[in-house]
Amino acid sequence: REVTPWVVAVGHRPMYVDSTDWGVEGHAPTAIELQHELEALLVDGKVDLCLWGHHHSYQRTCAVVGGVCVESSGPAAAYAGPVHMVIGMAGAELSPEIEPERPRIFKAVDVTHFGYTRGSANRTHLTMEFASN
Repeated sequence: REVTPWVVAVGHRPMYVDSTDWGVEGHAPTAIELQHELEALLVDGKVDLCLWGHHHSYQRTCAVVGGVCVESSGPAAAYAGPVHMVIGMAGAELSPEIEPERPRIFKAVDVTHFGYTRGSANRTHLTMEFASN
């Protein structure tokens, strides 16, 4: 991590999403499929942040592996797992189909505000900010 202190992955359909859409090609079943296909690759590659779209909302998880929050053990810089962000809150109509009670892995879920995300990084900090309309 001397040359590349942060690894960020980007995709369209979210791997973790707070959604009640369980249709055949819905948000929830697609997310589960992506978890089975991609999670080991992301963890092996020590990806710090995953940015997703498709679901028109803002969502942010804890560092999550296997559907549960994980914490690093050891030095403060130790890797725990990727944080997932759904950043689809610009443009189209927002997606209201979320669980009535927020799943534990989600630190933030917003389906009421349009906006965008801006980020900055240096060797020690990666910061993402939701800018609401």
